[in-house]
Amino acid sequence: MNGRSGVIVVGSVHTDLIATADAMPTPGSSVLGTRFTLAPGGKAGNQAAQLARLGVPTVLISRIGTDSLGDVIAAQLAGTGIDLTYLARSTLDPTGASTVFAVSGEYASIIVPGAAAGLTDADLDAAESAFRASRFALAQLELGPDLAHAALSRARTSGSTTVLNASPIHGADPDVLAQVLDVTDVLVVNRHEAAILFHAPMTDRQAIAAAASMLNDRFDLKATIITCGSEGAVLVRGDAVIELPAWPIDVVDTVGAGDAFLGGLVAAWYGGSDDRAALRFAAAAGALAASGSGAFTSLPNRPAVEAFLQSCG
Repeated sequence: MNGRSGVIVVGSVHTDLIATADAMPTPGSSVLGTRFTLAPGGKAGNQAAQLARLGVPTVLISRIGTDSLGDVIAAQLAGTGIDLTYLARSTLDPTGASTVFAVSGEYASIIVPGAAAGLTDADLDAAESAFRASRFALAQLELGPDLAHAALSRARTSGSTTVLNASPIHGADPDVLAQVLDVTDVLVVNRHEAAILFHAPMTDRQAIAAAASMLNDRFDLKATIITCGSEGAVLVRGDAVIELPAWPIDVVDTVGAGDAFLGGLVAAWYGGSDDRAALRFAAAAGALAASGSGAFTSLPNRPAVEAFLQSCG
């Protein structure tokens, strides 16, 4: 691809504070938990870490604080092999944090972006050479659609394949979100996010495939992938519809499973896989992440994904 190499990931990095329990607390109540984990998180950090663990040269653009949590995150991200040249350290704002409640394999969280919210066009300007060199560019919505639009517009102009993980989608300005989709090549969403985009419930595989096809047509996307949790995933590119059932696993929690899926998908494409093989690889990465605890700590490496695929036949 014209000598391009590597993937650039733009977005949020923060600390996950994960409490696991048998029941979700209701307003005004407390429950006793069974486990507590503190680990790096944030969609951009997780996706970049997953790509790096799968052997893909990866550049991360984000911001953390100069506090102790920032020190821990920087060290753990560096341990995956991510290029942290453009991970800025803010002296004004603390490292962001997310309180995560994990119950029966599902989770709910409150994200406070902290220093990452200060990511600006100046940070993207500083990484111009990385944009020009990257084959793929990834963005999410944790820091809002404006930043995603700025990052993917720059990547599109630079000639990268742009990938949007439209999550979290709640509260996103519809007009700005449409602008982001206009500079997106590949859209990855879960069933609930697709329902918001499509203004209709995703009740079955036929409706999901139809929604993906219409999103492709409306925004001139090259492909849309809709993940359906325990029911697998659907990829639509042109007239081709690829459906993949979920792998049978014992779910510990799904924190970070979507990020593992996305990292696996782009890593497989980066390595030359076709859509079907890439979807299988992505689903395997997501399944392995869901079978472990936490986000960052459960992201699999390539030997683990390949061994899982071999065991599944």
